[in-house]
Amino acid sequence: MKKLKKFLFFGFLSVMTLFSASCSSSDDEEDLESYVKVEASAFKSRIDATANAQILDYRSAAEYAAGHISGAINIEGTNQSAEAENGPFRSAVRNTFSTATTIYVYGSKSTNNTLGFYLCGIISKMGWGESKTIHLMNGYESWVAAGYTVEK
Repeated sequence: MKKLKKFLFFGFLSVMTLFSASCSSSDDEEDLESYVKVEASAFKSRIDATANAQILDYRSAAEYAAGHISGAINIEGTNQSAEAENGPFRSAVRNTFSTATTIYVYGSKSTNNTLGFYLCGIISKMGWGESKTIHLMNGYESWVAAGYTVEK
């Protein structure tokens, strides 16, 4: 009986693992494509290697004013502003950046695990795709901690 319980338990876990692996990532029934996640050194290297890099800072205007990566454009992103297809975040991104060129995206460390992942998924789906949507892991704080220059 003990062996049967173990067998059923591990069988259940196996089925659940297979099921969860086959599910696509979505938010509000919108499938979000993937994007590239990099640490500060790789983010800087990629920006340095790109002429006229498109850099999006999705933090608040106050955070941006306190310091930002040189050349970054601030478009504050929230779940609400990015939710609608023609919402303020998506419209501003479409009107400011070109899908023909890679977009470098960053926020703050406190939002990277939630809002940043959501916004980058949306940006990727808006036309940049996985290879041209680059997200700075651990946010602006990791850039500063690495000793890279900032503008105020």
